[in-house]
Amino acid sequence: MRKLAPALILVTLLPVALSASTRLTYLIKPDPSATSSTPTSLFWPKASFPIPYRIDPSAATMLPDGQPSIDRAFQKWASVPDSYVRFRADGVSAARAGEDGVNSISVSSDLFANSGFIAYTTTWFDNAGTLREADIQIDASAAADMQKLDGLVEHEIGHLLGLDHSGVVSATMYPFVSPNGVADLDMDDRIAIASLYPGDGFAASTAVIRGSVSGSTGPIFGAQVVAYDSTGAPVSSCLSKTDGSYELAGLPPGTYSLYVEPLDGPVSPGNLSGLWQTAADKPFRTEFLASQTISVTSGGVYENVALRGDSPTTLNPKWIGSFPPAGNAIQLGSTAVSVSAGQTIAIAVGGDGMVGGMTEFRPLNPKVQRVSEFQYGPNYVWATFKVAPDIQSGSVVLLVSSGNEEAALTGGLRVTGSAGGGGGRTRPVR
Repeated sequence: MRKLAPALILVTLLPVALSASTRLTYLIKPDPSATSSTPTSLFWPKASFPIPYRIDPSAATMLPDGQPSIDRAFQKWASVPDSYVRFRADGVSAARAGEDGVNSISVSSDLFANSGFIAYTTTWFDNAGTLREADIQIDASAAADMQKLDGLVEHEIGHLLGLDHSGVVSATMYPFVSPNGVADLDMDDRIAIASLYPGDGFAASTAVIRGSVSGSTGPIFGAQVVAYDSTGAPVSSCLSKTDGSYELAGLPPGTYSLYVEPLDGPVSPGNLSGLWQTAADKPFRTEFLASQTISVTSGGVYENVALRGDSPTTLNPKWIGSFPPAGNAIQLGSTAVSVSAGQTIAIAVGGDGMVGGMTEFRPLNPKVQRVSEFQYGPNYVWATFKVAPDIQSGSVVLLVSSGNEEAALTGGLRVTGSAGGGGGRTRPVR
């Protein structure tokens, strides 16, 4: 498994505003004379758009479809509704990494020798967190076993825009990429970037849920809060701040359930950057919002939604995989399993606390139904599932239960338009 390296910070104050995403955030002194640092999130000022970028010939040659492939990756972010993100393609010409006022995409041989990383985004910004340049580098080794390098570039563009990694397994900003590449932008990605760079009608057409996460010893920093809808789709996620507060912004009108889970795998604080790396990875039991749902309307703000993270846990799903129902070649990985409408497929989940004859799991989308008994391995469980022909595309939360414990694999399943697969060997991305 290899990962994409975190964005490198070379310099760098606005207090961090709450947001419905994980933003690249660092503790920075507002000026050299300051006695303390302030949490500062990175961003491009509105006047910077359209953000120009230049493709080095090394990158244009490396990707299967060259420059058009890279341009499409940028266009996916620019196509997010209710966001003013736009880019300007400056074509293919010499553009190497380094502070020179040019946002570049290039290839470097042995960039991360022995590190496991296959790509890197370097950013330059001022002491207010204002971005002024970002360079994407891809290690040459990525060409050997990555089928969709455009997805890798798509992930790095998220960092260029100021996003950190996501704990949603199906998200483009998830820190691991499978040999099949990174999928199209997930709802979590789209809401994240629209929240960071909102269009004029964004706030009026979406809702906000605010609250706090705490345990017996006080506020919990770095817990993942997830809002999912009636189809089991993790629509939006965020991490709780140092005081335990959280904000889920950009929610479309509808009805949501909430839960809070620890960053204890497959994503941990070590997969994040800056301030988030200091979050405690102390496990606690995944807790759902007291059997309640929250119905939100356009422009609504819903305050004081408290979540608890108290009880110790032994159950921790970390891996997922799929295989033909008649097969038994079970291979688990850290990336989402892809299924298609009408498909029958065996799905396996593995991790800590899996108990034979006791541990079970189910997708929270009622259109994915189990059609076999569960079977068990040393630390995994599997069964066969039937996907309804009329299911809509999108990601799905998997709920794992064992005795009176529950845990979620957020976005562990992704419904696509064609037969897919997933799990298996994965590589970390940055």
